[in-house]
Amino acid sequence: MLARMAKLLRMRPPVVADEGLLFASGATVPTDAAAGYQTGCVFQHTDGSAGTAFYVNEGSNSSCSFAAIAGLTVAQEALLGATAGTVSASKAVIVDASKNIAGFGTIGCGAVTADGLLTVGSTTGGIVMAAAEAIGISILTSTPTDGINIAAACANAIAIGGNNTGHALDISGTWGLGLTGGAVVIGDYSNAIAFGSVADDIVGQCIHISGSTASGGSNIIPFHSKFTTTANCFAGTTAQAIYGRVDIKHDINGSYGVRGAITIADTPEINQAYGMFATVATTLCNLAATGYIAGLAVEMAGTSDVTKSSGYGKVCGIRVAWGETSIASVETCGAMIAIAAGSALDTGYRVNAAGTLTSAFHSENATSTPTNGLALVGAHTNAFAFPAEGTAPVVDNAQAMSGLSSDGYIVITIGGVAHKLYYFA
Repeated sequence: MLARMAKLLRMRPPVVADEGLLFASGATVPTDAAAGYQTGCVFQHTDGSAGTAFYVNEGSNSSCSFAAIAGLTVAQEALLGATAGTVSASKAVIVDASKNIAGFGTIGCGAVTADGLLTVGSTTGGIVMAAAEAIGISILTSTPTDGINIAAACANAIAIGGNNTGHALDISGTWGLGLTGGAVVIGDYSNAIAFGSVADDIVGQCIHISGSTASGGSNIIPFHSKFTTTANCFAGTTAQAIYGRVDIKHDINGSYGVRGAITIADTPEINQAYGMFATVATTLCNLAATGYIAGLAVEMAGTSDVTKSSGYGKVCGIRVAWGETSIASVETCGAMIAIAAGSALDTGYRVNAAGTLTSAFHSENATSTPTNGLALVGAHTNAFAFPAEGTAPVVDNAQAMSGLSSDGYIVITIGGVAHKLYYFA
């Protein structure tokens, strides 16, 4: 009979030799240490609730200890069906044997610390900061090879589209020395980025800003460079706020070490408009034996011949290509030296010739007739100052001139002594 009932219940017949109950129920859970319940006995608590309705004896037949068996929590259910190494919806996340995991969507967290590489792939953004943080990306390793390495082709390798209250790019530490070093390096001095033959412009750095000033004295400076010495520098050291260089080994139409351009439209009122402007504020200093201080310095240092096929080409220290055709309301000049009141200038234009000099001043009538070869406007103490007699072009050769009446004379100096240069009709 016992075997038949067990078969109908689809269970093995109980071992009747073992004392104690296998199943029990009631409104009160048996007290710990009570006897009469086999180990593993199931007790249904008819007066229980969530978490206290089902018990299992974890004690012995002589001393029971019923423990409540609660239903699976949401977290426990999430463990069921989870695949190690792969993120699944509504499932727990379990790393694989190599501690790897793949398939995350959006992760919200505090700080993220990576001991190895952090690889991010997205069509809209790799790393997005949704909240205000002091530092977006912090690299704590003392000597990384590359803090950020963008090896893939990008439309914009780094794009800064937000409005910054400080610097868009702030470099406050030092960097590698030498011509191959630099705070920002595009290629380097010895290794160019090779574009090859192209059909469009190549721009290494482009700065384009717009705006206006609301107060006097404000400046708009797209590019600002400043160097300050901290101690005496070694002999031969040169400080250069801006250095432009072009190496030419092939045919080219034009080249400029530094070039500036100003375009004027819509009839604005302008105080100053200079294609290139330099200010040198001198103070008490010592000028070396071969030294100069100049607002503009041009050094022509070629050692080979320059030829031309045809035309009017010249090799010039300074060239002014005048193309103004309609200015009639103001005076124009190719070069102007303005001496401020109270200032002193020894020479407005000076030529020092240690080599061969053909003409210190050359005025040529090419296709038009100049009005004056030299115009002196206003009072001048001397029109010309020549060297002493006997030094070319002053010839010490007195000539008697009788019966001639001059119309006047021009005061010139010869050897520092004033003379009169008579002129006749």
